[in-house]
Amino acid sequence: MNDDAALSAFRKAFQSSPAVGEFKASVDWERKLRTADRTTVVARNWDDLGNDPAPIETLHIDSRDREVASVESAKSVQFTFGGTIDGAQVSILIAQTGSLDAAAEFFLTKISATTRTQLNYVAGPRDLGTVAAKFDTTGPGGSLIWIYKNLCFDVRGPDFRAVESLSRKLQSLAEQSLVPAPDATPAQRRPAPGSG
Repeated sequence: MNDDAALSAFRKAFQSSPAVGEFKASVDWERKLRTADRTTVVARNWDDLGNDPAPIETLHIDSRDREVASVESAKSVQFTFGGTIDGAQVSILIAQTGSLDAAAEFFLTKISATTRTQLNYVAGPRDLGTVAAKFDTTGPGGSLIWIYKNLCFDVRGPDFRAVESLSRKLQSLAEQSLVPAPDATPAQRRPAPGSG
């Protein structure tokens, strides 16, 4: 078994470890994924984060990349950016997958991407996406990883206030970019009475 295969096997086993199980229980993982609205997905070309004018006014992108990737069985288009918001350094990864389940798999892979036997993430803000995790650190920096619909976001930086502020702005952009899910029934595709 080569090093990549061994690390992949370790991560897969770690995803079902007691540490990941405890994290899932702390965020009510099973119920949140079971009851999540699956009638819409986010359809957005995130490349526009680096455009001028940017959709987030105080965000300045210095570097960007886009690639089609596969993490375990979840295929995604991954947008990565480096830059500043309000003068604070940030890095952004947005994985746009085909479904909530694929985004959840990507999320679990991200939070369990360690060679240690403990999980470095705790429950993140309850009002951010479907499920959110915060890197457990005592320093001023940190990261937030969260799932929303078919997306998994990972925002990091040395100033956690900037990370959280940017995370909420990205969440808002995602909420403004909803379309019917490809597998939604015709009744689900109609707007609900009183919406819109």
